[in-house]
Order: sequence, then C-alpha cells, then structure tokens
Amino acid sequence: MDFLTTEPKATSAARKTEPLYASPEASVANNGDLILRPEHLRLLDVFRQTLRSCKTDADRFQACADCRDNILAENAAFQYLVAEIETIMFEECEEYKKGKGKGWSKRAEESGTDAENWARFVGIAREGKDAIRKCLSPLRRVSAIWGKEKVQHYEWAYKGEKYCKVLGTASSQAPEWAEAVIKLNQLILRRMLMSRRRPLQESVNPIDQVDLENLKRWTHKSPYIKSRDHESVLLQYRKLTVDDLPDDCGFDKYGLVVRREFAATVKARPVTILPKGGHETSSLVVCSVRATARESESHRSMSAGHLTRSLRVIHRMGY
Repeated sequence: MDFLTTEPKATSAARKTEPLYASPEASVANNGDLILRPEHLRLLDVFRQTLRSCKTDADRFQACADCRDNILAENAAFQYLVAEIETIMFEECEEYKKGKGKGWSKRAEESGTDAENWARFVGIAREGKDAIRKCLSPLRRVSAIWGKEKVQHYEWAYKGEKYCKVLGTASSQAPEWAEAVIKLNQLILRRMLMSRRRPLQESVNPIDQVDLENLKRWTHKSPYIKSRDHESVLLQYRKLTVDDLPDDCGFDKYGLVVRREFAATVKARPVTILPKGGHETSSLVVCSVRATARESESHRSMSAGHLTRSLRVIHRMGY
C-alpha cells in the first residue's frame, strides 16, 4: 500500500515536481531522521556511498549480501542474549515469575504500556530460545569434535538452524581438524576463483554452507571436484601456503583462509628501505608474516565494534 505524502503549504510549482504518492520504503527513508540516531544516519550514508563506489552490479550485490549476513548474525546474537536474560529474571525475580505466569499478552490488553513492553520482551526471548534449541544439538556435536573454542571463534551459533545442522554433519564426516582445514581451504579458494561466485566474506567465519556440503562429500584424500564446478577442476588434498592465496587473504589462527584483516599469517610484501648512507635502495624485506596480526585485530575490533553498536538499535526497531 502506498502512503500519501503530505506537504500542507507546498507551492503549486513544488506540487508539479513532487510525486503525489511515495512507496513505504521511500516514506521510511525520507523520515529516517525521526526514527534513527544521528550515528545510524551516518552509517546509512556510509553504506549508500559504499554501494555507489562499487564498480559493478555484482560488487554492489555482494556488499548487500555481506551487510545482510552481518545483520542476521547480530540479530541472532541479540535474541540469544535476551533469552538468557529472561531466564535469569524468571529464576531470580519472584514478581516477574508471577507476572509471566498470569500471561503478559492478556495483561497488555488490560493494563497498557508496561505489560505490553513485557509481552514484547518475552516474545523476543521466546524466539531466541527457539533458535537456541534448534542450533544447540549440532553445535554441541561440533564442540565435542572440533573444540568449543572454534565454535566460539567462528560464531557459528549465529548462522541459523540449517547451517548448524550441515556443520554438525560435516564435522562428523571429517572429525580431524587438520584434515578438515586442508579440504575447506581448497574448497574456499576454488569458490573464490570460480566466476560469478561470491568472494570471500568480510567475516571471521569464511565458511559458506556450500563449503560444508562439499566437505561432507569429500570423504577421501584423493582429488575431488567441487559440486557445480562447470570446469571440473580437480582439488588436490594438499595443504595450502600463503603463496597460493590472493594478496588480500591469509590464514587465521586455526589455519583457515580468511580476509587479510582477520588473518594471523599473511604473505610478506616487498618494501623500499633507506640504509645508513642515505641512498634509497630497493630490497625485498622479509616481513614477519605475523606482524600484521595485531593490526588486523585492532582493525577488526574497531570496525566490528562500530558495526555492532550501530546495528543493535536497527535490530531492536523491528520488535
């Protein structure tokens, strides 16, 4: 349904150039300053400029997909947190337990805003608990096989029910992490090199669901052809090195291929140095491949922290 735009004192000239009707999306966008904080308006401007700076439609779509994934993950994290907070309230606050027992939804119809807010809060907690219940079993399996620290580091809990189930099955098929890393890296690199496929995500977790599906099928240490690879490239069971990777990629602390800003090990770069005599000399300096780890961690904490704080309010607005 379209919304009628209202401008009580608009001039006749303005009326000729302004549309009488605007879409819901346009109405929200035009009134963003009424519903968003200044920092979130700035974030929207940055995102719009990011899309406009992309050279191709494919790049723009990829930026949209990355933003989508970040929002969905942050939304899941928010729901999980609310679910745990609600559990503590129920365990520690007798008054809350009584109110919930009588039914917040019914009381909201009778007593107004406060009960309505409790009903909304309980609704978010219920969604979080449902999501936790669906993801917890496969995540426990992955934790027992590959380790709890990896489940936490890669934030797999925020990827949704289907991803977690495929992840659980894949970990059972390839229980040795060293073997899984070799295969996953080959699959990730091939996905990056295939035309019209999604590039590596700007995320601490580089594994797509399709990588897990292929890991499930790669049950041997012989060469393997990735599904839907029209060129039928044979992937070797071979450990990759940084020389096999694009310059903007590296390996994280668990050995997976990631974007450079999330890497612990990256390719050394040539630099120009000035010796004591003052004469410029070009030389290939072997930089410590782990030297950028601290920088990437700092970059990650700043960018992720800013994004997280900015997105949280946007997520809450949906409830």
